[in-house]
Amino acid sequence: MTSQAIEKRMATLVAKGQTANYKDHRSLHPHYNRWYSMVIRCENASHPTYRHYGARGIAVYSEWAKDPWSFFNYLDSELGPCPPKHSLDRIDVNGNYEPGNLRWASPQEQAANRRPRRLVKLVQSSSHVWAIQPWADAGVQAIWDA
Repeated sequence: MTSQAIEKRMATLVAKGQTANYKDHRSLHPHYNRWYSMVIRCENASHPTYRHYGARGIAVYSEWAKDPWSFFNYLDSELGPCPPKHSLDRIDVNGNYEPGNLRWASPQEQAANRRPRRLVKLVQSSSHVWAIQPWADAGVQAIWDA
C-alpha cells in the first residue's frame, strides 16, 4: 500500500471521527487483519484457536512477528494481490507461517488442505444414543456400515 493510499484512508477515518490504531498506520493496511490473526493464533495461549496453532508448535517467522510491514511487503511482492474470495493458506498444514509456505487459496483449496481426521466407529447403544469408539485400521466404509 502506498503512502498516498494510507493518507487517503487516514482522511476517510478522520472524516468519520475515527483514527488508526498505531502511529505507523499499520492497522490501515489491507493485510493488517491477516497479520494480526496469524500472530495472535500462534502466540497468545488464551486465544480460542491457539490449540490448533501455537500449541501444535506452529510459529510465525520471527521477522514477520516483530515487523508487520515485512509481512505486508512479502505478500505484496511474492504472492501479489489477494484474488477475490481467496484467503491466506499455509501450503504445509503442519508448517509455520514463513516464506515459501504461504499462498492465496480458495475456500475449496483450504478445505482440501487440512490435517487428517481420526477415524472413529459409531455404535448405536440400546437407548439409541450414539457412542464414539476409536477404530484402528478401519476404512471409511466401516464408519458408515456400523
